[in-house]
Amino acid sequence: MKIWSKLTGNKNFQSTFVYTLTSFINQFGNILVLPIVWKGLTIEDFAVIGLVEAAAPFLACIISLSSEQYVTRYYFTWQDRERSSNISKNLTLNFLAVLLLGIFSLVVLFGLGSAVPSTDWNYYGLGLAHIIFFSSFAFPNALFRISNNIRGYVAFTLSLFFVRLLLSYVFTIGLNMGLYGYLVAQALTSLLFAVILYIYLFARYSVKVDLPFFRQALAFSLPYIPSNLMTNISTLADRLVVSSFGGKFETGLLTLGQKIASIPGSLSQAIKLGYVPYITEFVSRPEYSLRELNRSRMVFVTPVSVLSFFLMLFGVELLQLIDIDIQGLEEYLYLLLFIVYLNANNLFFSPGLYLAKRSEKMWLPNFIQLVLRLALYALLVPVYVLKGVVLASLFASLASFLYNYFLSEKYFRLRLSLISIALQFLPFIITLTLTLVGIELLALAIFPKMLIMGAYLGVLTFFLTRNHEETAA
Repeated sequence: MKIWSKLTGNKNFQSTFVYTLTSFINQFGNILVLPIVWKGLTIEDFAVIGLVEAAAPFLACIISLSSEQYVTRYYFTWQDRERSSNISKNLTLNFLAVLLLGIFSLVVLFGLGSAVPSTDWNYYGLGLAHIIFFSSFAFPNALFRISNNIRGYVAFTLSLFFVRLLLSYVFTIGLNMGLYGYLVAQALTSLLFAVILYIYLFARYSVKVDLPFFRQALAFSLPYIPSNLMTNISTLADRLVVSSFGGKFETGLLTLGQKIASIPGSLSQAIKLGYVPYITEFVSRPEYSLRELNRSRMVFVTPVSVLSFFLMLFGVELLQLIDIDIQGLEEYLYLLLFIVYLNANNLFFSPGLYLAKRSEKMWLPNFIQLVLRLALYALLVPVYVLKGVVLASLFASLASFLYNYFLSEKYFRLRLSLISIALQFLPFIITLTLTLVGIELLALAIFPKMLIMGAYLGVLTFFLTRNHEETAA
């Protein structure tokens, strides 16, 4: 139990619970909105929503130039006397990027709308406005968590959650505006909080233009863009390919399934808010233990594994409680969860490139994933359509995960034991094994599911409270 006392004594780990809970509530809000606005939307509407949501991280990393990555990685390396000045410079860079590239992206969209008339351009225009304002959230979120400003983060995150929830209901159901109202609510919420955040941050810091600093910051952050783009293109490609070979109904069905599967991914992103400062500070110490670092990061990823298994077991019953029917998706749910798990948790299993500051290498695993995914689309989608997209995504994500692990160990050797990795993947190993022998977990009765879940939690607890990590060489 020594690992628990060490972790709970660390200030970043102490704040992880707060960051995780509040961020998960906000990200889970996208799922919670569904039963509230469900009656005002159709499955076909989810095709449009899915494309906008898939484009959000794709465009946000370009519009912001991923400039928040610099403050996250270098905050603890700055001297106290220079920290405030550097934050001001980084904030100014972020603001200028969002302003100028946001305007440019709107001009491009309006040009496309004029050249190719379509009834969907109004929806996409609102979606782009939401994305531009949404892209301004990354820097404040990074600054809140790296500086351990819990109050600021909680106030922003929970306010965003409740306002988005309220406006989504008012415009979609209350005003009976359907899909248009849903997108108006998203855009208005993002605009409101973008204005509030910049007023707050510029009042606390200042506007500082420093071209040498900008060049140094962008030299580190720009390599994140192709890596993030390839990841987000993969998600966007899923929906575009299904739309081409299937139709809006199949695209909406896939979007709904991915929304459900994204719940553990949202939890993973929330946990990283505490995890990234923890490992950054940990390896900045003159001396640190690889054994302790390895055991700690497995503690961080455990809730994601548990939640993934819970949804694989009880996903249908949970969705029935909130009156969402996933008929037609049952056979894909655990595969979609596996895909999300592989893509969302690389930083837990393979943080080597990040810790070694090798941001210029981070695009390689995602490039492999994108190329392999497109090749598998050509082979599988014309025959299997939706199932082909899911299988192509799964194989490509697995290949990317393995290559990312190889690169991580090459540039920052951590030597995490195989038993620790297998333990976190045990839910998927169990599910795939049972599926191969003809047993579907979702079809089991509640009591057997509870027994399986209890047994997994017992095994997990047994191993996490004992030392199974290899020592550093």
